Amino acid sequence: METRITAYPSNIQNEQLVLGHMFRDNHLFWKINSFLKDSHFFEPVHQRIYAAFCEAIEKGAVTPVTLKAQFDEDIQLKPIGGAEYLAKVTCMAIMPVYDMEGSANLILDLARRRDLINLGIKTAAEAQDMQSQQDVSSLASSVLSAASAIISDTKATSFKDGYGVVSDIMAG
Repeated sequence: METRITAYPSNIQNEQLVLGHMFRDNHLFWKINSFLKDSHFFEPVHQRIYAAFCEAIEKGAVTPVTLKAQFDEDIQLKPIGGAEYLAKVTCMAIMPVYDMEGSANLILDLARRRDLINLGIKTAAEAQDMQSQQDVSSLASSVLSAASAIISDTKATSFKDGYGVVSDIMAG
């Protein structure tokens, strides 16, 4: 049975909301920055916006205006509105009560799922490579080691509140 990946798990709207709420209330960033990294975002533009936010927050308050110059001529941002996209995601974040930690955990959970999918694809390719000098036992060992690293990284970086980690909630 062959499994084809048609789409990687992601939630672009959730990523936009996290970024927008960070712009609206910079204090929310400090609730998630210890575990959420730019590489956890699915959308490359969101990765770059989050990284720029992380760098700029060290110098003071961050708004779409403070990052506008950095993203004004951004080639990847132009098709979605250029620097105005920063204002757009800020405007999307209109809910006054917002579960920043839960939304950030969803981004992290989906990133880990993508990591596991990529590990599966790599494992399948290596297992099918009949020219490989690697024996099955060492291949299995390396897969288990890589999966353990993903799992331990998730446990070490997840924020758990009274409601539990988002992946626990989604699992039922």
